[in-house]
Amino acid sequence: MTRAARAAGLRPSATARPHHLRRTVLLSLVVGLLLCTINQLGLILAGRATAATWLRCGLDFVVPFTVSNLGLLAGRAGARDRAPAAEPDALPAATRVEPR
Repeated sequence: MTRAARAAGLRPSATARPHHLRRTVLLSLVVGLLLCTINQLGLILAGRATAATWLRCGLDFVVPFTVSNLGLLAGRAGARDRAPAAEPDALPAATRVEPR
């Protein structure tokens, strides 16, 4: 892990948790199949698929997996950076509503 990632508090081990893996793998299978179908199905059905075609199909699955994991890490970092809601006692007296 890079220093910048450690400083930002990004922990790739969070992406290896079973519930996160299920979601990211399922997402990458659906999106990858869709991308491969859109981009390469014509070549595959015509019987003109080369090794490069199959490599592109493989990358169609890797890209959404990578993006969804990066989104997971970014979301976790963003949630950690958000300040908790202010306590009522922390509000200025002018904005505080006292019960009757």
